[in-house]
Amino acid sequence: MIRAAKISINNTTSLQAFQLIRYVALMGISIFFTKWGLSREEIGIFETVLFISGLLSTFWISGLIQAMLPLVKSNQHDKEADLFNAFVVIVIFALITLAIGLIFEPIFRQLDSISHFEHYRLAILYTAISAPGYIIEYIYLLKNQFKNIIRYGLIIFSIQIIAVCLAVVLRLGMIGAVYALLLVSVLKLIWALVLVLNHSQLSFSRPFIQRFLALGFPLIGKIFLSGSASYIDGLIIASRFNLASFAIYRYGARDLPLVTLMANGLSNSMLPEFSIKEKLYETMRRLKERTLWHMHILFPITIVTILLSKPLFPIVFNPDFSASAEIFMIYLLTINSKMLFPQTVAIGLGKTKALLSISLLELVVHIALSLLFVQFWGIAGVAWAALVAFWIEKFAICLYLYFRLGIKPSAYTPLKAYALYNAFTVIVFTAAYFWL
Repeated sequence: MIRAAKISINNTTSLQAFQLIRYVALMGISIFFTKWGLSREEIGIFETVLFISGLLSTFWISGLIQAMLPLVKSNQHDKEADLFNAFVVIVIFALITLAIGLIFEPIFRQLDSISHFEHYRLAILYTAISAPGYIIEYIYLLKNQFKNIIRYGLIIFSIQIIAVCLAVVLRLGMIGAVYALLLVSVLKLIWALVLVLNHSQLSFSRPFIQRFLALGFPLIGKIFLSGSASYIDGLIIASRFNLASFAIYRYGARDLPLVTLMANGLSNSMLPEFSIKEKLYETMRRLKERTLWHMHILFPITIVTILLSKPLFPIVFNPDFSASAEIFMIYLLTINSKMLFPQTVAIGLGKTKALLSISLLELVVHIALSLLFVQFWGIAGVAWAALVAFWIEKFAICLYLYFRLGIKPSAYTPLKAYALYNAFTVIVFTAAYFWL
């Protein structure tokens, strides 16, 4: 019988708390912008900087982090060179991203929302400086300093909120807010370097770098194809609509933070446990138990949020962003795919080539449906396409695990609870979206 897990500060909950703090900080800044009376065009500048940064860096940062977790030795006392080498690789990727962003600037300039964007190079600089800072919370995770993950999150994102909002209050404009964001990224980069120096030997290891890249490149490819769907959507929106419409889309395409953040935290925290092949089914049983616990929390919250989205969106932001509510509601339905974790099992077993093939299928479906649906439903059509593509990817991985490896979905998923929660969520969504 599956028992719900108790809440405690551990590797999973601390990482989930940090990610939630980061999301709340960005959401708080967004709300402040609308309440301060900034125009959608001004807000679009800030959102475009974040979009460009995420577009050029999210896929490889996530891939390298997932590759680093099972490779870097999790030892609280002894210094190892692995962490230093992982950090060096991440810094090199950041510099490569900076170069690529500058070289391909003419291509990005062809997008309607970026063609007249005067601060593109500032966005590229922010991308390169901010990327290495993402290693900080995972250094604490590897060193079993779970409380420090939460402390660091509270401190750094409090600084970020104060710095960005203060720039607006002092009438430095939206560019001042971007420079404030850049300053916080510099602080994170410095602190990341300090942690690496304190917890790692400064010696290069070619064998480790080779293993790191061998595991990281397939994961980077997978995330580039399937995990960066929101940026593919953004490119389609940016190529067809102006900055104001782009801001409406960005404010709606956020989904419920608890779902994505807790799901990612659960998946990443379970990956090292799959390294012990003799305990495969025991590990999948724990994944199943933790999935059920997450379902009991996340599905009810999602259902309530669906019901409240339309009336609350104009209040939380302002009436200009009422259209964002429908985009937001569609993205809430992605919980149906995010509460499936076949990719965790596949990555844990090293089946990254299969994941790349499935991700390619998901990408083709995503782009094709987005280009088709946008003709009929506008911005909402892109959201519907993403919803379908996400689910197809998860379903395909489940089929692969079952037919190629003999692993049934019931081994890692509480199927009865999943089916009941999904059915009820769809019923509530239908009523709220089309009738209420």
